[in-house]
Amino acid sequence: MTDELERSLQSLVDAGFEMAAVVAADGLVIASAQSGAVDVESVCAVGANGLLMLEAFVQELGSDSPATALLEIGDRVAMMQTVGSESLLITLTSAGTNLGRARLMLRNRTNTIAEALTAI
Repeated sequence: MTDELERSLQSLVDAGFEMAAVVAADGLVIASAQSGAVDVESVCAVGANGLLMLEAFVQELGSDSPATALLEIGDRVAMMQTVGSESLLITLTSAGTNLGRARLMLRNRTNTIAEALTAI
């Protein structure tokens, strides 16, 4: 199922994302795809801290639903979304991207990514 996970991430990159990666809670990259000169390992190691922040924020709000965060960083937008109980999907795209379309694409692939993760 690693192939399915890699195909799902590559399809996001093919659709216009600069990077798509699934990261474990400890920052270890499980799988990734990219189209630019992004240091995936470094971005994901820092992004894993985002998972901890998202979980704490969701708990403070009294919710247990999956969390999603959008961060505008210069000319990029980072989107982080929990996938399963111990993983995070991190994507990067340009600031000019239609964020509604980007979020819809992520939502449509999240189940496939989660299923592929359980099979690993």
